Amino acid sequence: VLESDDKIDDLNDNLYEDMAALMEKDPASVRRALHFIMIGRNLERIADLANNIAEDTIYLKQGKEVRHHFETT
Repeated sequence: VLESDDKIDDLNDNLYEDMAALMEKDPASVRRALHFIMIGRNLERIADLANNIAEDTIYLKQGKEVRHHFETT
């Protein structure tokens, strides 16, 4: 979960850039593109919340603080 968070952030950033380019190219697509941007933002937020749960679980189970600087083993 912790390692996947950066991937989700990157996917959301790419989606935003793609939708911004689409809206510039085809103004009729603005409404649809904005919906996709909001979906991406909400999925990214869900991933952030899952990440927070994983960090809390690691802390409770192992006593390790992994927020903002996780290590892979």
